[in-house]
Amino acid sequence: MPEITWPQILLMFWASFVLLGVVALLRCRREDIVEVVRELRRTIRK
Repeated sequence: MPEITWPQILLMFWASFVLLGVVALLRCRREDIVEVVRELRRTIRK
């Protein structure tokens, strides 16, 4: 069994995160997406 390194864990985490984001975007309407983006920008600025 190969050793799992931190870069692999982070890569898997981001891949799953992006996948969830894509699924959410496909399910949501554009208005909801805009609202989520605004919330994310506010959170990042803090």
